[in-house]
Amino acid sequence: PKSHNLPPTTMSASGSASGLAALQDELDALNAQITKQGSAVRALKKASSSNADEIAVAVDELKKLKITAETLRQKKELLDPTKQFNRKVFDEMILRKMFIVPSFEIHGGVKGLFDLGPPACALKAAMVDAWRKHFVLTESMLEMECTCLTPEVVLKTSG
Repeated sequence: PKSHNLPPTTMSASGSASGLAALQDELDALNAQITKQGSAVRALKKASSSNADEIAVAVDELKKLKITAETLRQKKELLDPTKQFNRKVFDEMILRKMFIVPSFEIHGGVKGLFDLGPPACALKAAMVDAWRKHFVLTESMLEMECTCLTPEVVLKTSG
């Protein structure tokens, strides 16, 4: 079995596109080594002259390569800015663009209650329209609108 000699990762903390490309190149090279080592393991298992120790060493080497590849994949995902989600920035944006507005804001607001702003109202209307076109018109189903209030006994009974 051949040992895997990989160059040190050239990824900068900034997560630049060239750094991501270098990390991808390193990952591709490692995947090629994994394929080659996997073939070597299969060949050893097929050969009747191979001993168990030789196969075990080859399998251990394959496992090490796979662990290294998984570590690189995880590092790549962490450094890829397209894979990151910043909840605080998202919340600020939907408030700034008025998708949602805190309910009763002029009276100090109530935690967890939000009103839909103009863009969210338009989005909701478009979704309801698409739903109606499919279920009511195409499927010939009947539409109902129920109260938003639910008696306490119903909530207790339903769990």
